[in-house]
Amino acid sequence: MASLRKKETQEAYRKLMKQRDALEVPRIDIASEKKIREFEHWILIKNKFPYDRVAKKHDLLFPRRVFTEDKDISGAEREELREIKKELQSEYDIAFESFSHSKSIRGHFHIHFISFKDSFHNDD
Repeated sequence: MASLRKKETQEAYRKLMKQRDALEVPRIDIASEKKIREFEHWILIKNKFPYDRVAKKHDLLFPRRVFTEDKDISGAEREELREIKKELQSEYDIAFESFSHSKSIRGHFHIHFISFKDSFHNDD
């Protein structure tokens, strides 16, 4: 299967994943990331390794507190998440959570928000 990332982005992503494989539970340092918007319980950041072959915009939404599964979302976090999804639906085409076994950021729950390019093309 072809990558959804451009060649350069995919190579940078693979390099990071090799480094993270040495860690037991890779996590993202949200404080060091480029923040797009901040909410009471959530932070929207720019994805460093977007699906740039198909996406014109690919951002990540993280909870401020660290947990791994959606079952761990508190009532207040869940309510705010519903509001955030409503608010962002006009800016993005899709929002999705990776399955547990395929998460690249395994130790920290997150949601992808993506706006697709008008046409997908191979530009590697």
